[in-house]
Amino acid sequence: MDNSTTKPLNVLIDFGSSGVKAVVVRENLDHSLNVLAVENQPSVKIVSKGGITNTSQLGFEIHKIICLLSNQLKGLEDHIDEVGIFVTIGGRNLQAVSTTVKRDQIQVGPIRQERLDEMLKEVHEKITAKYPKIAVLAVTPTSYTLDGISQDKIKLESKPQAQQIVIEYTAFVDEEEMLENVKSGFQHAGCALKHFWARPECLRYAILSQEEQVTGAAILDFGAQTTSISIYGQNRCIKHHTVTNGGYNITHDIEKSIHLPYSVAENVKCQFGLAAEKFVSENRVMRFRPEGEETPIEFTTSFLAQIIEARLDEIMQPIIKTLSENSAIVKVVYLTGGGAKLKGLRKYLQEKITAPVYISSHADWLEEDAPKIVLRPEYAAVIGLASLAAEYSGQILTPPPFQIGRASCRER
Repeated sequence: MDNSTTKPLNVLIDFGSSGVKAVVVRENLDHSLNVLAVENQPSVKIVSKGGITNTSQLGFEIHKIICLLSNQLKGLEDHIDEVGIFVTIGGRNLQAVSTTVKRDQIQVGPIRQERLDEMLKEVHEKITAKYPKIAVLAVTPTSYTLDGISQDKIKLESKPQAQQIVIEYTAFVDEEEMLENVKSGFQHAGCALKHFWARPECLRYAILSQEEQVTGAAILDFGAQTTSISIYGQNRCIKHHTVTNGGYNITHDIEKSIHLPYSVAENVKCQFGLAAEKFVSENRVMRFRPEGEETPIEFTTSFLAQIIEARLDEIMQPIIKTLSENSAIVKVVYLTGGGAKLKGLRKYLQEKITAPVYISSHADWLEEDAPKIVLRPEYAAVIGLASLAAEYSGQILTPPPFQIGRASCRER
C-alpha cells in the first residue's frame, strides 16, 4: 500500500549548542515522517552554547543550509515560499516558566477560540511584565479545569461548555535579543519562519510517551557545549536547568592533557573513551605519531578514562543534584544529544541516581527505511520538531487545551 501523501514539505532547523541540524520532512498517511534531506553543520560560527552569537552571519548561514538541502532535494529552493520552515531554539539562558490564567463567562456556554486567544495573550503579558527584556519563545497549555472540574474528569464527546475556565500554561523564555536575532536572520535569508518551539518541548514530543509526560520523567540532553536537564510531569516541563559545559570540554581536556590535535582527541574519545576509569576492562597503551614527529605520543586507556571522568563529574554534578531534588517526580531518565553516545555514560549515571536510565529513541516517528543518521540521539530535537510541525494548525496555541493529554498522532 502506498503510504505517501501530497502533504506539504516542512524544513526543520535545530540550532544546537554549537552547530545546526536541518531536515526536510513530509508526513505520510500513517503519520510516520518521511525524511527527504538531511544537513548537519557541526561547527557553525553563528552558534555558541546554543545562543546566536554572530547575527550578521546568521542570514547567510540560513541561506547556505537551504541551498545544501536543495542540492539533495531538487527544486526546494525554487519553491521555498511554499514550504513551512520551523525552528527549535535552546541554549544557556532558556527557562521554563509556569503561569495560570482564569476567565469567567457571563453564563455557561461554549468555549470559543477568541476566549482562548485572549487567555494566551494574557500569558505573554504576565510574563513580559514580570521579566523585562525577556521574550516568550513558546507557550503550551498543560492542564485546565472547567467550573472546578479537572480535565481528567471531563468527557470530550462533545464540545465542552463552562462558565469558568482555568488554564495552566508552561512558557519557555529567553533573552529578547535572541528571538529578534533569529527572526532577523530569516528575513535576511529571504525565508519566512512559520513557527518555533523551545528545544525541551521538541525533545519531550520526540522521546516521552503520553504516560511518561504525566507520571514523571526527565530528559538529559548532553550536547557539545551545553548539557541540560528537563523534568516533566502532569503534562508540563516542571524544571529546566542548563550547564554551560558539554562534550566539547571533554575533548578539549583530552587535547591538552595528552597533546593531541583536537580532531584526533575527538576520535579517541568516541572510539576508546569510557565514562569512568573503573569501566576499563583492559588498560591498553595507545600511540599516536604527530605529523613531522619521530617520537609517538603514548597514553593508556585508563588515563584517558581519568580525563573523561574528571570533567564528567564536573558537568554532571548540578544535573545529578537537580535529579535528586526531584526524585519523587522522576520515574525514568532518558539520555539524548551527541554526548549520549559516550561509552559507559548510562552506567555512570545509573550508579548515581535511583530512577532507571536509558538511551533515548525517536525511531517510532520515522519510516522504517529512514536515513540512519537521523536515528542518532543528537537528532531527537529536530525529529520532535518535525512531529510538532506536522500537527501545526497555524494557531499559536499548540496543542489546543481541550486536547491536552491526547495520544500523540502516533501511539507509542
